Amino acid sequence: MIDIKILQNAIDKWGADAQIEMIIEECAELILALQKIKRHHKTKEDKNQAYFNVSDEIADVKIMIAQSELLFDKELINSRVEFKMNRLSDKLKNN
Repeated sequence: MIDIKILQNAIDKWGADAQIEMIIEECAELILALQKIKRHHKTKEDKNQAYFNVSDEIADVKIMIAQSELLFDKELINSRVEFKMNRLSDKLKNN
């Protein structure tokens, strides 16, 4: 799946600032692809292509999230994920 060595090599080659820009770019591309899902598609092929594009952009973002764990504090990120998952669980129980 995701090869951490390759991600670290990209950071080493192009630098943290460039990779942070890539994270921003990939997230923006996912946002745009998700916006297109909400449009009415004229054909089934249009809809299938829109869903494929979202899957493709999710893959890019997933890779960049893995790389972001190399750029930022992975333990802190995981701690925040745990906190937010617990908060979501609590919200679901209370509604």
